[in-house]
Amino acid sequence: MAPMFTSKRFCLLLAILTATVIPSLCYGHGNLPPQPPTPPIPPVALGGLKRVYPPRWSWLHWWEANRDPYLERIRQGRSGQKPDQKVIKHYRTQAVEALLEATKSDRWQARASAALALGRMAESGALDTLKKLASEDSSKSVRVIALVSLGLLDSPKAEQFLTGRKYPKVKEWEASLVAVGLMSKPTPKSIVGLQKALKSSRAGPATVSARMLKYHTDPANVAFLRRVLSRRESPWLASEAILALGATGDAKSVRSLSGILLATDRGKALPGWQTLHKRHRELLLLVEQFKTRKLLYDQAYEKYVNATRKFQKNNPNAPGPEGKKTIKPGTKQILIGVERIYQSCLRASAAIALGQINHPNSCRVLRQVLKERNDEYSDLYKGFAIMSLGQLGDSKALPIFMELLNPTRKGRVRKSSAKLKSPLRGYAALALGLYARPVITPQGPQNRPHYEKVCQLLAKRMTDRKETLEVRTSAALALGLTGQTENLRLLQPATKTIRTADEEILVGYTLLARGMLGDKNIIPTAKKFLAVANDRVNVSGILARRAAVLGLGVLGSQEGIPILVDAWSLNYYVNREVTLAFSLCEAYNMTEPLVKMLKESKNPLEQAFAARCLGELFTRVRPQRISRLINGSNYTVKNRRMVRFQALANEFLFNYLIPAFGKDWR
Repeated sequence: MAPMFTSKRFCLLLAILTATVIPSLCYGHGNLPPQPPTPPIPPVALGGLKRVYPPRWSWLHWWEANRDPYLERIRQGRSGQKPDQKVIKHYRTQAVEALLEATKSDRWQARASAALALGRMAESGALDTLKKLASEDSSKSVRVIALVSLGLLDSPKAEQFLTGRKYPKVKEWEASLVAVGLMSKPTPKSIVGLQKALKSSRAGPATVSARMLKYHTDPANVAFLRRVLSRRESPWLASEAILALGATGDAKSVRSLSGILLATDRGKALPGWQTLHKRHRELLLLVEQFKTRKLLYDQAYEKYVNATRKFQKNNPNAPGPEGKKTIKPGTKQILIGVERIYQSCLRASAAIALGQINHPNSCRVLRQVLKERNDEYSDLYKGFAIMSLGQLGDSKALPIFMELLNPTRKGRVRKSSAKLKSPLRGYAALALGLYARPVITPQGPQNRPHYEKVCQLLAKRMTDRKETLEVRTSAALALGLTGQTENLRLLQPATKTIRTADEEILVGYTLLARGMLGDKNIIPTAKKFLAVANDRVNVSGILARRAAVLGLGVLGSQEGIPILVDAWSLNYYVNREVTLAFSLCEAYNMTEPLVKMLKESKNPLEQAFAARCLGELFTRVRPQRISRLINGSNYTVKNRRMVRFQALANEFLFNYLIPAFGKDWR
């Protein structure tokens, strides 16, 4: 068993866990997860003025947020012997008994993780236990998680409990809204509760309810959401309302969503956009007054603080309870450009929403925005527009994607370094992979036009050693996403082009792509790659090994399970992925060691790890309903009220990848 943490390390870890509401997971081997590298601090301009830009979002973030449905679709199409149902029932009973016992632990980490695991398993016998935790537990974190877990039970009795209580604590109210939204078919009364919360003056409940309404097609929702867009000033609420409108599939919403994406006068007239526009103009005027010496810097800063306090009333990220505090004293830095970032985020939300409405005008507008001139903000929404076109399968977008991926201009002159390093090229490769997936029709799967040409282009970009590693890796994953098994003839020889240790991320994602296509030949390579002696804790190393682990998971071969068992000894975020791989492999025989750890470990974090693993292993529904919190979301919009729940669906994205941006994520 792993050694206990030192007091200092444990206190640090506890602070991290408390900040994210729920215990993250596997400290089962006694190693803390490596902290993301601290971004370099740019020099402050004269007088403390600083212009800020969006962080560099990439296809990796999109994949982490949206991968769950694609993993399941690929896996469902695989033939093979299913585990004996009696064996599954035996192991599941063991897991449930251990988890129910863990909810009585004197350690809040164990209780919270056990509650979530029982919810993910949709264990109806845990109803009374979860109700008690939600209403009586001494830990706020446990109460919040128990409420979410009740929603995952998806039962009428759980729904009655959730809607029949008053929530004096806003975080618990938000958790109940999430829980109702996670249910497959909540009653009309529950939908009305979400609609009422949407009208709340509190930033948290309003944005949470808008997010959860996205998954329910009550006819009144469209009217509610349009009212939010036309009347409410909060950009955060506007973003969620835009996404929810897209999820309704309402063709009449295409016009308004197009106006937002293209930033037309109609789109800019929305109160949420106008709030940002007016504040940006105020700040520019303030800067001008300072530069022309009409104001001293301290005077300008005081005006900036006062304006920010007013702006924070709609901000779910405002420090303190419901935004009572604003700016940390003593920083005295005037930030210019935050509003432009949020306007780009609104455009990004519109791009995502249009991708959910299969209408000719959706595709036309998404293509149109890609032809706009690039600036420091455009990558943010253009990346989502590319992915939406890929999901919609728009053949007219193929020339745009291919031009992005082409490393040369007309006349065979190589593009500039800046263009070759654009994140849009990685998005384009991944979108081509989605385009090349067979379309399911009543007559059977059908291929889209030119899919073979698309696959050949992806293979060419993957094997080009002059190409950026980002694009090569995206192209490798895209070949797996196609679901076309004939692409193994492209992937297998392409693996031989990987020669240096610097390319290990490409190794990992190539193994994942081949696993997606059912290539058992990856097993020996994966075994060598995932050896404990080869572990790497830098960002590239973690990403590479997580991808290789997932490749074994989607392969679904029993031969991969011993390798996954050994990979459990790798670093934190890799062994967290091993848990998902076990579930995809249906490795139910891992129940006994997990139950033993849960019962016998003296380390509360190991217990939390074991509980979360059991919940993953026996997740009732795939794609997981908890993934609703992030699938099709605009994760670029910083909303701390939602992040605490989104991290339950993908902690790697929200506790590691995005935090690596530091203060650049605003």
